[in-house]
Amino acid sequence: MKRLLFVLFAAVALCACEAPGNGGEQKPPRPENALSTLTDDKEVVFDVAQVWADCFGDYYNTGYYMWGMYLQAYDTREQVYVELLTSSTELVVPTGKFTVTAAAKEQWSDRCILPGIMAEEYGEVYQAYSWFLKVDPSSGFIPVYLEQAPIVKGVLTITEESEGYYDFTFEFEDDAYNRIYGTYKGGAAVEDFRM
Repeated sequence: MKRLLFVLFAAVALCACEAPGNGGEQKPPRPENALSTLTDDKEVVFDVAQVWADCFGDYYNTGYYMWGMYLQAYDTREQVYVELLTSSTELVVPTGKFTVTAAAKEQWSDRCILPGIMAEEYGEVYQAYSWFLKVDPSSGFIPVYLEQAPIVKGVLTITEESEGYYDFTFEFEDDAYNRIYGTYKGGAAVEDFRM
């Protein structure tokens, strides 16, 4: 009987570690220094949403234009913010497949996404580059985050279905091995912040 209980307990423990959508593979153990507050995979649903595509121009004289893609679900207060680089200098929503790459400047390339990190400037620590965030609806002008996760791995694909109508599909991973995934279909407001 003890052997049967042990086998049953081990099977339940194994099943609890499997990550959905990855073929039943086990997730690695959560790193102690993970910045993510997520405890499981996160599907971001954009039922009531808006997307902004903010162009910041040539990024630190790299020859790549930097775009901030800001996808916000108003009903759930969840948002995905991704900073990506592209060789195109057109002021239109960049399309194609974009892959998260290392934060080192030497590894930046066309169609790369800069991974989420914590940065410090003028004594203030903040989330830089690419993140999933869930805002507390009761927070005021300065947002309080109920959940946050740096995007450190994965792919974003942007296609223009028809003029001004886009499909944003993403499959990301945070620094605690949680999947962050979803799809948005709709318009995107282009904003020009080039200097």
